[in-house]
Amino acid sequence: MLEDHAYWGLSEVFAPTAPYNVDRLWNELWLIPSLRIDLALAPTAGLYAGFAPAATGSDGRDLLDQGDQGRISVENAFAGLRLGDPATGLGLDLSGGQQPYRLGSGFLLDLGAQNGNQRGALLVSPRRSWEYTALARLSSGRLSADGFLLNYNEISAADPDSTLWGGKVEYSLTAQPGDETAGIAYLQVSASDLPYIRAPLTIIDNGRQGTQAINPYLRFRPLRDRIPGLYTALEGAYEWNNRIDLSAYGISAELGHQWQKARWLPKISYAFRQYSGDNPATATLERFDPLFYDGGVNAFSSGSNAALTFYNTNVRSHRLALSLSLSPLDQLTLSYWHVAAAQRNSPLQFGQGGRIVSVDGMPALVSGVPQPHLSDDLYLEYVRQLIANTYLTLGFGASFPGSGLEAAAGRSLTPWLGGLVNLTVKF
Repeated sequence: MLEDHAYWGLSEVFAPTAPYNVDRLWNELWLIPSLRIDLALAPTAGLYAGFAPAATGSDGRDLLDQGDQGRISVENAFAGLRLGDPATGLGLDLSGGQQPYRLGSGFLLDLGAQNGNQRGALLVSPRRSWEYTALARLSSGRLSADGFLLNYNEISAADPDSTLWGGKVEYSLTAQPGDETAGIAYLQVSASDLPYIRAPLTIIDNGRQGTQAINPYLRFRPLRDRIPGLYTALEGAYEWNNRIDLSAYGISAELGHQWQKARWLPKISYAFRQYSGDNPATATLERFDPLFYDGGVNAFSSGSNAALTFYNTNVRSHRLALSLSLSPLDQLTLSYWHVAAAQRNSPLQFGQGGRIVSVDGMPALVSGVPQPHLSDDLYLEYVRQLIANTYLTLGFGASFPGSGLEAAAGRSLTPWLGGLVNLTVKF
């Protein structure tokens, strides 16, 4: 991993005496061998179990100035019972233990474990399993219903922890599962010590505790017979917490098309996302909590390099992506993001950039940016399958600071460049 002028050099503005190096080079390593056992008890019943240790670490200091650390611990340890009647199509799946769980397309729930710090491997985030889970799935044909209890897998007792429960109902619009899906989920955070922040810089202790959310999602092909490569993906979430007067929302809309017969099989897509920020003029807290979302560049990241700063709260982004299959072994993807603040003078991440400004001739404490434009980001990725199960990824990202960042810093800023070389072996 290579970063040049990380965070656009903002550390030199807001923390000039801090010994932070804006140029960095480090390595991340991970090894996660896994074992899964499936045992058929009868034509209608079966047991399964999985176990996977994980060895992760970093050589050198990463973007959070952490590194030269690693840890070996359990990543997966789960067991389950599967029941099904082929005659009626009814099925029941019960499982528990340390395992991954993803809700819908990962808009709210996907990454169940903390990476970095003593575990290392911050950016590749190989640890994904929740610390403990209790899952139940009832299915009948294309219709399924889940119930879940999840606890976040934090590194140490000093790190924020969250326990949540909920359920979802999902319907497959076609006989091919996962291709076209409609669903709705509900969740509630039953316990959490993660603080929330209110504009301008007020900390709400244990703010996440009691937060509830409704999460509808839909992926479909509106012209599947005439234009089968055209797809639409819609997702949203409304969050509320009566204890702290929270009312927030997030929305995502994506339209894309893949040409199946054209040379290089091009795929182009456009996505619009907005996650509400706290309005300093109201008593209600409107700041969206992205919870444990999928922050990959091909999923719900708000930029390339910028996504490491602008978590999905108080952010509005437009993303254009073009993907080409240069050969059966070579894939090239170019993505562009235009990123802006949804609410001016309101916390973007955790309230960094707090400062005193003059408002109507009087000093006032603000955070965030006075102008919406945050950054324009590019990311170019090339993936080559070297041999069976072995992949080489080359990535380059560039983030160009917008007028909002420069206005908050009070000076022009330097583009933030980053690159990676990733070798992955799956077995």
